Amino acid sequence: MTRLLVARRARPCDERGTVLVETAIVALLLMSLLVGTFELGMGWRSSITNSNSARAGARVSAYQGTGYQADYASLLAVSSGLKSLSRLSVVKVIIFKATTGSPTVPSSCLALSPTASTTTPVGLDTASTKCNVYSGSQLNAISAGTITAANFGAGTGAAGPCAASKLDYYWCPFDRANLQATGLDDVGVYVEVSHPTFSGMFGSSFTIRDTEIMQIEPSATGA
Repeated sequence: MTRLLVARRARPCDERGTVLVETAIVALLLMSLLVGTFELGMGWRSSITNSNSARAGARVSAYQGTGYQADYASLLAVSSGLKSLSRLSVVKVIIFKATTGSPTVPSSCLALSPTASTTTPVGLDTASTKCNVYSGSQLNAISAGTITAANFGAGTGAAGPCAASKLDYYWCPFDRANLQATGLDDVGVYVEVSHPTFSGMFGSSFTIRDTEIMQIEPSATGA
């Protein structure tokens, strides 16, 4: 019987080192792809949640119409919608009079920085721009019950239902049009949040902004 001997070529040491380097590079690329996919997925989830929260806030505002708790109820809806993502940090919420059919927030409202105080109202009240701006700390205080409906327009009459001390002073709900015969206001809710990243691959955080517009529901009596 003839035995066939096959000689095995020994792998040079420098070639084994090359394989190790190539493996490390591929593993790094795969890990980066995995982490990047995870970060983008979490960001997408946060974006959907933020959009749903803004929509819930606009829906409540449209339903409340000229009720003195319109902004308060809207902010409660926004806060409730964001609770599922505790890592999100709310930058500001703007409730504004929207131009019919346009989701654009007035630039003068966007430029406003909400106050750190939970009792000082911030916003604009001009012939062309009306908005109330709320901070993340105010939203947290509303959720915790520190800020209540009493901090908003109290409904003391058409002569001045929203005092300067009220958080919704700059676009008082009582000034919103809710009569079908004379025209209905469109109310917009803008929610801006900061989404922290896990890996830092896309920076320490990125900002998510969403705006929803809805027409105030009509009332036969204007109440």
